[in-house]
Amino acid sequence: MDALTSLMIAAAVAYFVVALAGAVAVRFIARISPKWLQLCNATAGGVLIGVALCHMLAESAGGMSAWGTAISSALGGEADDPFPLGLFLAGVGFFLIISLEHLLGGHDHDTGHLHDEEESQDRQSSEINPEVESDGGIVNIKRATNTELSGFTTLVGVSVHSIIESIATGSAQSADTFGIIVLAVLFHKGFAAFAVASSLQGIAKSNVTLWWSLIILFALTGPIGILIGGICKASVDGQGSAALQCLASGTLLAVGMNELLMPALEDKGSWKRRKLAAAIFGFSAISLLAVWT
Repeated sequence: MDALTSLMIAAAVAYFVVALAGAVAVRFIARISPKWLQLCNATAGGVLIGVALCHMLAESAGGMSAWGTAISSALGGEADDPFPLGLFLAGVGFFLIISLEHLLGGHDHDTGHLHDEEESQDRQSSEINPEVESDGGIVNIKRATNTELSGFTTLVGVSVHSIIESIATGSAQSADTFGIIVLAVLFHKGFAAFAVASSLQGIAKSNVTLWWSLIILFALTGPIGILIGGICKASVDGQGSAALQCLASGTLLAVGMNELLMPALEDKGSWKRRKLAAAIFGFSAISLLAVWT
């Protein structure tokens, strides 16, 4: 067993434990400060963007020149001007995550506003029709149903992202890049698990066994993704591995921007400048590591 394989096993265990711990924390912690949560997410977003651009894409994009030249020649281009296939695949990976986000209806960045609108609608319904009681009537049943549906949607969306970023982890070509990706993912995985578990609290009230089953299933997405990435990397060599890395870099770029950085910066509350500074610091620090790795 080589060193990288041992690191993959350790990372798989760490992903599972951190995800499970973040979810279980919901059972014991009433709430977590949104300011600190968003500050960590902004930092993690900057880190993932730096990993995608300055490590994964920088290492792999140049290794696809042969395939790029073949594509350029096949399309009637000049042989000495290869098609930028690595950058193209990174773009494909980026839009893959964006598309999944919209199709699956993953993270709702405006949940707070929607929640206020729902409460306002509930009050208006009660005023218009006194027979509808928000405490135990139709409105309450509808809200419970919407909460469970939102919880399942969040679970699916975050699980897809977890698998994809774990595949990116498992497909890392070097121990240095692997370690950087693991640290970046672990930096926000606990908070992501906390968000998933919180969204499933409506299920926990009625079926604790189902809640635990869903949480364990989510925690397993990390190890499963690392396994898939390792298998894919082992089954392809050279340019195939570089293509996988470029595709994975695009997915991490999308997760870092769309799921971590932008939601944190869109918040109109306090610490907005601190969150921006934290994101820039995370990006700069992880990018400069490319000098020594």
